Amino acid sequence: MEKIRFIGLNEFDSAERSIINELTDKHIKKISRAIGDYELVIKVKKHSTANKKIDESVKYSIHAKMEFPNILIMASYADWDLRRTMHKTFEKLHNEIKHKFKTNKKSWVRKRYHNA
Repeated sequence: MEKIRFIGLNEFDSAERSIINELTDKHIKKISRAIGDYELVIKVKKHSTANKKIDESVKYSIHAKMEFPNILIMASYADWDLRRTMHKTFEKLHNEIKHKFKTNKKSWVRKRYHNA
């Protein structure tokens, strides 16, 4: 059973929410192919600069926590571009999943042990 929960999404406007939902759906499809039962908690934050009159740039930070029955995987990234931040966070999360579950077998293992 997949379960996705967002924390702090009410700080964002509708355009940013649609970007977050679109990229989450895209990356979750990739992750769901490899892993079945999980709970994903995505904490999104918007950090504005101190002087809003001069500079209106916003820094986004995203923390993703994926919980399995016995394993906890976390990834986070912060940047000035929302799309890049989402992509990098999910890329880190996907790499951690590969590392924890060892989905990629090494080529030398296949050559040495034919049954692997």
